Amino acid sequence: MLYQSYQALVNVTENLPFFGSIMRVAFLPMKPRLPSHALSYKVARLLLNDSKTRQKLITWCYIPSEKDESIRILLDAYAQMPFVDEIEKRIKKAGYKKSLLEDEQAWFDRLAQLITPDEREQYVAAKKLVEQVISVDEFKGENY
Repeated sequence: MLYQSYQALVNVTENLPFFGSIMRVAFLPMKPRLPSHALSYKVARLLLNDSKTRQKLITWCYIPSEKDESIRILLDAYAQMPFVDEIEKRIKKAGYKKSLLEDEQAWFDRLAQLITPDEREQYVAAKKLVEQVISVDEFKGENY
């Protein structure tokens, strides 16, 4: 985020001929480094798992007391992501890739040695929640 802020300020200063060059020298002397992939991954893990860091951040967020259906689905899917990541890591480590023509049953039959039937059910349920979260709502024409 620091790098993106720096880039935004550089873009602003480039549009100001004389004043911009003075600002770049005075306020933007060094270019920040991009964060490493490992650091980005650690930050994402802190935010995805129920950690003290996440709790501190959501303290200042508005979370409605009565959850409507879309928020409930989003929070349920969010809670399942560490489990889904773990299963997908195992699948990737084993070298399995799903063919575009392969149906779900054949795919899970191939994965039988990697995941238990309970994990399969939980994985399928979590993937359905993710599909619901990313699906586009349908709006009727008379609403506009």
